[in-house]
Amino acid sequence: MDPQESTSKPSSSLRIELDVPSTDTCSTVSSGYKLRPSGSVSSFVSSLTATKTELVTKNYLVGSIAGGAGSLLGIRELNKIIPSSNIDIQVVTWNMLSMKSQFYPEDLSDLFFSGSSDEAASIYAICIQECSSDKNELLVRLQAAIGIKHVLFTYATHGTLALMIFLNRDLIWYTSVPQSVGVTTSAAVRTKGAVAICFILFGTSILFLSSHFKGKSLNI
Repeated sequence: MDPQESTSKPSSSLRIELDVPSTDTCSTVSSGYKLRPSGSVSSFVSSLTATKTELVTKNYLVGSIAGGAGSLLGIRELNKIIPSSNIDIQVVTWNMLSMKSQFYPEDLSDLFFSGSSDEAASIYAICIQECSSDKNELLVRLQAAIGIKHVLFTYATHGTLALMIFLNRDLIWYTSVPQSVGVTTSAAVRTKGAVAICFILFGTSILFLSSHFKGKSLNI
């Protein structure tokens, strides 16, 4: 392989078990965002059969798990949306070597669907190193490649590092507001460092970290 070509590593998949917020403790995202628990509040079986009063009080704000008759984060809602309480996560890394948008591969779907499983993951984390300055074009191309069942939940950049999170669109209502942070390991080299995104899905805290360091361990 030409050393000047961009490289993408085989994606790695994992499965995690979700929980609901505790009834007597507060949930805290690692970056300090504090949310109120709602595990003690029962949720409706289905919003399709709710009355107008129920719909008015039902809490549809992304990132809020405040109390009230309409909390979406209780055990009944989790069992309805994800009966097994398990979701699959796929992580992909791609060193773009500052590739310009006109040289992007015509089809980026291999970044999402290169594995042997026929089942799509619920969450995709795309970790980019040496990202092109044309990030908007990359986001559009990635969304087109993954299709309409998933949406871009959030993304963060730090220098030439980028981290993009795509969620199954049915999960959007059950997440906290995402938080992100970036760290530079060398002021002289803007391509080295790390960027992280964290959020809560139902009652489970999830943290993604994308890093790019020098090749030898002594340089880390």
